[in-house]
Amino acid sequence: MVERLTEKFSDLPAAVVEETVTEIHDSFDDAAVRDFVPRIVEHEATEKLREVEAEASTSDPTAAE
Repeated sequence: MVERLTEKFSDLPAAVVEETVTEIHDSFDDAAVRDFVPRIVEHEATEKLREVEAEASTSDPTAAE
C-alpha cells in the first residue's frame, strides 16, 4: 500500500506517505473488526495525502510555474 501510494503521490516524499499510512493504521489498533482496516486505511491515507499535496502546491511559489 505504501509503495502504491508513494507512486500515486510522487510529488510528496516517501517518508510523508509512509508516516501518514502508519499513523492512520495505528489509529485502528483497537478495532474489534479488522477485516476492512487495510481498505479504510488506504482510503483515509489517500484523502489525507491529497490534502497535503494541495497544501504543498499552494504554498510552493514555483508550483504555478
